[in-house]
Amino acid sequence: MQELTIIERKHLHKQIGDNLDNYIILDEIKKVYEITSYDDLTINDNKKALIDFLVYQNVYPIVITFILSKNISQDNEMVEKMDSRKIKYSINDCAEDENSFYYCNAKIENEKDLRFLINETYWMPAQNGFYNIIFKDRLNFTLKKYGKWLFSRTQFVPLIDMSIPTSFIKVDGDGLGFILFTNEKKYESIEELTKYIPHKFDIDYLNENEL
Repeated sequence: MQELTIIERKHLHKQIGDNLDNYIILDEIKKVYEITSYDDLTINDNKKALIDFLVYQNVYPIVITFILSKNISQDNEMVEKMDSRKIKYSINDCAEDENSFYYCNAKIENEKDLRFLINETYWMPAQNGFYNIIFKDRLNFTLKKYGKWLFSRTQFVPLIDMSIPTSFIKVDGDGLGFILFTNEKKYESIEELTKYIPHKFDIDYLNENEL
């Protein structure tokens, strides 16, 4: 049986600061869980664990957001694959001088498309590219200002409104696990979260203070 390790991060401000500095979060994140398959600690095992977790939630739509090349023609193959499966998506341009980029919101409405798209795109977070999964119908970007006076700069960042109970996922560094950020009641404790983990996994809990 494959083992999943779950760590509930208690120091929320530190976790949010470390992981979401390039986000704007409206309202409150109440829980942060790191979920990793340590069996062989491979990218493929953790990709499968993420897919299994999302499929088990059985909540749609799910929006997967990733950054496209500045030369968008380089991503034609991915766009054609989504077109061939009739996956709904939008391609958006964030233009701010040298920080301009395109991002794609792919709206997933069934298990087959979910498995397909993650299998096709997981290499992006495995190479530490931007990759966000949210249980909503879209993800928006907005400008965020960093620094003050002559040292200030602006950058487009994801904007997540959690005033309505929401969960979203970031893939951890190098594709080795994922982080669930949530304020939904069904994930309010590890005991509750466990009810939404597929039974195929043997679950191991780590106390953050033991790390």
